[in-house]
Amino acid sequence: MEFSMYELIWAIINFLIFFGVIRLVFWKPIIKMLEDRRQAVIENIARAEEAKAEAERLRQEYEQQLQAAREESKEIINKAVKMADETRGRLLNDARGEADRIMERAQRSIREEKDKALAELREEVASLAVLAAERVIEKEINEADHKHFVRQVIDEVGEVQ
Repeated sequence: MEFSMYELIWAIINFLIFFGVIRLVFWKPIIKMLEDRRQAVIENIARAEEAKAEAERLRQEYEQQLQAAREESKEIINKAVKMADETRGRLLNDARGEADRIMERAQRSIREEKDKALAELREEVASLAVLAAERVIEKEINEADHKHFVRQVIDEVGEVQ
């Protein structure tokens, strides 16, 4: 198989014509298609970066809201604890006051009962003393003497206490 120079030149010319036709017919559409593809890739990258930036902004906003919610919950808890302490203190003071009033009423009631019992005891002692004196004297004491004697015994019993 021998190639002649003429065939070689003719093959080169055919190749150049073929290359020229391809370039004229297909070169611009291929370059345009590649440029469009490059532009689409650039736009996709830009949209991805925008989406990433938006996601980061949303993440930071979420973290700020979460932090604000945590601070608000701490504040609510602190207020609740403070209110509970104030309520507990108020209830303790009320209970102490009520206990003091009950004790005072009980002491007053005890004093009144004691005074009443002592008065009854004085009268009983006076009556017994009068009866004993009547028997000793063996005479009947009139009403005025009886009252005078009772008062005198009551006064003496009162001084003993």
